[in-house]
Amino acid sequence: MAFQFIHVSTFSIKTGGKGIAAEAGRKPDNSRHIENPLPPVHLVGTSTDDAWSEIVRRKENTKVSIVDKNGVTQQRKLRSDQLVMLAAVASWPVPTLEQDQDDPLFKEWINDTLKFFEQQHGKALVAVLHLDETHPHIHYIASPDLESGQRMHDIHPGEHAKQNLGGRKAKKIDKKQAFTGAMRKYQDDFYEKVSVRFAHARLGPRRPRYAQSEWRAREAENKRMSESIRQSEKRDVDFQVKAEKLDMRWSALRAQMTRHSSSVSYDKERIKSLIIKQENTVEAIKKREKSLDNRAENLEKREQKAETIIRENSGFYGRALSVATFGAKGVDKRVREAREAAKIEYLGVIASAEESLKKAKRIASMRKSKINDIESDFAKSKKSLKESKSEIQDLKNEVAGMQELLSLQRTETLLLKGDISTFQKNNRVISAHLDSLKASLEDSDIDKAKRIIDRADKQINVLPKNRNFENPRNEKSVNIDNSTIKNDFSPSITK
Repeated sequence: MAFQFIHVSTFSIKTGGKGIAAEAGRKPDNSRHIENPLPPVHLVGTSTDDAWSEIVRRKENTKVSIVDKNGVTQQRKLRSDQLVMLAAVASWPVPTLEQDQDDPLFKEWINDTLKFFEQQHGKALVAVLHLDETHPHIHYIASPDLESGQRMHDIHPGEHAKQNLGGRKAKKIDKKQAFTGAMRKYQDDFYEKVSVRFAHARLGPRRPRYAQSEWRAREAENKRMSESIRQSEKRDVDFQVKAEKLDMRWSALRAQMTRHSSSVSYDKERIKSLIIKQENTVEAIKKREKSLDNRAENLEKREQKAETIIRENSGFYGRALSVATFGAKGVDKRVREAREAAKIEYLGVIASAEESLKKAKRIASMRKSKINDIESDFAKSKKSLKESKSEIQDLKNEVAGMQELLSLQRTETLLLKGDISTFQKNNRVISAHLDSLKASLEDSDIDKAKRIIDRADKQINVLPKNRNFENPRNEKSVNIDNSTIKNDFSPSITK
């Protein structure tokens, strides 16, 4: 029967941690015990070299505070025997030569083991798989985050149990018992979370000294438990799938119910609106009927009043008939006069309305003309503004040109001042030698006169031959010929 193997060790900088990391990376000098060493299979993290470098960096960059005998707090590095590296090993019980690396069960064991190590010891700096020894096994290397205050007891269950007893103050026997108990629980946890799922026994046959029949019975029981656990996990997965499907279906039903509820709400609002509209219509019809009833009642009252008047004035109609008989012409005349008066009044109203219309048209025409004048003035102002902008731009250009010309004239002035200074200096040189020259000529000492001329000639600074000051605005150029400044004195000297 297969059984689990898992082991955890801790190291300091000076107690072989570097060699363990190098052995995990299959460095030649640290793999001499392997008959045919093979490169490790990288699982997680960086390389083994980088992992060791990171451990050393954490140790070197970590400072601790200590209080000396004088009560002064000082900072110092960690001791060289400080535990800084954790190395865990877990082995697969099937021989390497018999194990198929693509076996799903083997891959599942690797993933479960890595998860267990990470839960117990934190994130790995590196984890590798060795396939060049008798059994495949995983090397898991981790380190406490020393810079943030972690120590080995924070990632190692045995060291944690020792620390809980009071650290250095506890007795060695108590610390050993606490360490052993914690690591026994660590083995039990690995069995319950990983090994039992793969029918691996918690202990091998030699440790408990089982009889062969009892060992086989336990092996069969382990296989039965593993199969039961896997079936249970499969049922859990199937249940999870079904639960997800039910959730999806429930979500779809909820969405459908939401849409239906929205549709029902819309229909309710619509029906409510129609009812309100119908009630308003009925109310309007009632008001209309009431108005018609009132009009009918008024008509009845008027008819009754008319009948009353007729009864009261029944004698008047007889007299009116005689008037109609004997005065029909007078009545016709009055009717014609009334019609003429109504016609005149009607024509007057029409004439007044036409006059008002004409007056309104005149006002509208005047306003339209005024608007056209305003638009024309606006267009002229806009054009004038545009022309003013153009003139301003021309003035700006002209000012820029004048500034450029002024700058050029300043440059010319500086150059001319320099030329004048040179010219004055030459005059002083000529004046200084002129008396000597005259004396030499009076003494007829030609050689001395030539030497004086040569010496004066060397001391005279020759100005630039021509200076052309070009005007960028195409105005008249200033051309100064400086070659004549020296030549003006040459004839008198040579003579």
